Amino acid sequence: MRVLLSEQHPWLRRLNGWFLGRVAGVIVLGHRHEGIYEPLVSRHRIHVIKNFAPDALFVSDEELLEKWTLTGKRRVLFLSNLLPGKGYEELVQAIGALPPEVAAQCHFDFAGGFESEAALQAFKASIGHLPNITYHGTVHGEAKRELLRQAHLFCLPTYYPYEGQPISILEAYAAGCAVITTDHSGIFDIFTPGENGWEVAARSATELTNALTRFASNPVEAARIGHANAQVARNVYRREHHLAKLRQTLGLGEA
Repeated sequence: MRVLLSEQHPWLRRLNGWFLGRVAGVIVLGHRHEGIYEPLVSRHRIHVIKNFAPDALFVSDEELLEKWTLTGKRRVLFLSNLLPGKGYEELVQAIGALPPEVAAQCHFDFAGGFESEAALQAFKASIGHLPNITYHGTVHGEAKRELLRQAHLFCLPTYYPYEGQPISILEAYAAGCAVITTDHSGIFDIFTPGENGWEVAARSATELTNALTRFASNPVEAARIGHANAQVARNVYRREHHLAKLRQTLGLGEA
């Protein structure tokens, strides 16, 4: 939308501007996306309504405690469509560069679909020599919940050009995971380095290796972040919070 409303597409900007000038309001998920519409929509008609994680993905206190007891390997999860720009290739490179003593502490789970069979086979070839990686394919329902429940760290080093605000990060919070991600698109509306996890630069396998090493080497810090993220999700990113704000914005009152 930022491109469509830019000066490089004057006719699209004019057409979309004509329609946007007549809407009652625009709803965005975070403040970083307000600026897309501000040249064409008056500020009082732009509303921020935070997204939510599905109720089924929230872990219980017992599950959260079990996760962070850390009796086994630390589980690191990449859960997204495996598309160019999502950062999965850099993550594989980073895993391969981990010091042996760090790699031995971790297991890496990848889940999601590829855009082509060729991309899938290339990925499988890239991880074939790494014994601590499992590819689960596309997951839904209980299989997805189980991966998130087991994961200690959620990793999404995205620079995907069509990224908005990944709901997968909120799902990771709901499951009590620490997070590694990038300052891209609307992510920093829901992520603060040091509070929710660790920031890495886009396209940097080296920074990913360093962040993974810090995660594995600081279990107390990681556990603190995971517990804090679970609490944030419960307080801010539930379906009921989203719907209450939506009803208020639309002038519908209480349900």
